[in-house]
Amino acid sequence: MTIANNNDQYTQVNATNLLLENALVLNPAQEAPQTAHIIIKNGVIEEICTDKPSVDASFETIDLQGAWVTPHFVDLGTQLREPGYEHKGSLLQETLAAFNAGFSDVAMLPDTMPVLDTPAVLGLIQERAKNCPVNIWAIGAMTTGLEGKQLSEIFALKDAGVVAVTQSRSPIRDNRLALRCLEYIATTGLKVFFYSEDYELAGDGCAHEGPIADRLGLPGIPACAETTAIARDLLLVERTGIEAHFGHISCAGSVELIKQAQAKGLKVTADVALAHLAFDERCLLGFNSQFRLEPPLRSIDDRKALLDAVNSGVLSISIGHQPQDIAAKTAPFSEAAEGMSLYDTHISLAKALIAAGDLEPLAWVRALTTQPAAIIDRQVT
Repeated sequence: MTIANNNDQYTQVNATNLLLENALVLNPAQEAPQTAHIIIKNGVIEEICTDKPSVDASFETIDLQGAWVTPHFVDLGTQLREPGYEHKGSLLQETLAAFNAGFSDVAMLPDTMPVLDTPAVLGLIQERAKNCPVNIWAIGAMTTGLEGKQLSEIFALKDAGVVAVTQSRSPIRDNRLALRCLEYIATTGLKVFFYSEDYELAGDGCAHEGPIADRLGLPGIPACAETTAIARDLLLVERTGIEAHFGHISCAGSVELIKQAQAKGLKVTADVALAHLAFDERCLLGFNSQFRLEPPLRSIDDRKALLDAVNSGVLSISIGHQPQDIAAKTAPFSEAAEGMSLYDTHISLAKALIAAGDLEPLAWVRALTTQPAAIIDRQVT
């Protein structure tokens, strides 16, 4: 067991019988955080109580001094790099980082090499995942090679164990073909994950369209590149009746579209990547390529709308973990690869948002535990 204190320092504990005193328990089922004592017997939580319990000599006692205790986290969409891109991070390395950051389950996007579009590729990943410390739930590719031309073996992928399908960030541009694909997928009962962007509107942009991009001389991506695509996809969702999840939304307009869809009764959920809660377009002022992300960091107002949506339960949080090799992130900003490694820092970033009053503690916990678990039909522990 690893315990983090309030300074984000970690202590390894090997005892199987533990009494953890004075923990601040953030239970997503409760109205407020609660100071409590936790009895762990034979490595399993036996009781959480508000009155200090008495235990026998076999128990090691640790005073947590208000350190937070939460259920295990669930990540809705991480880009694991194996097979094909092991030089950016192996399956074992990245899942170990997730485990050390408090995750028990991660949903894996299909952007591997080869693309996760057949049961054979899924079987390869499942075999390699046997030694990984977290549960990996695969999201299959909707079309062969994510090329948007021919449907993958959808029923076979479902039988092999995928929890959903997606085009990731390679949307089907032909509206008629997109409709036919979703009509077919509706017969399988699989959920579809959308990462919506209008490529014509986005063009070769690498920053949020606005004064900061203009000042830096960077080509901009307007917010409507996202909202236009989400609006289209929501119409297709309504037409076909599928269950849909919209990942990594980045602007206020997208939040409003999701709210409207939910109010209409559509089976729609959505998440925001952690970086878009913690940072905004001002981070680009130093041309720091670590902040080259897809979608780009948006405006202050967009960031506030995203935080409000998490606090109200409209959005879940995904970490948006997308490791890159050093060379890919040290290139000039407009040439750098999109992505950021965030497992190691996600708790520190969240605590900073909570300390600033931007993020409510229990909303944060729900957005990383019960809400994403329900989206991929899993239980949190």
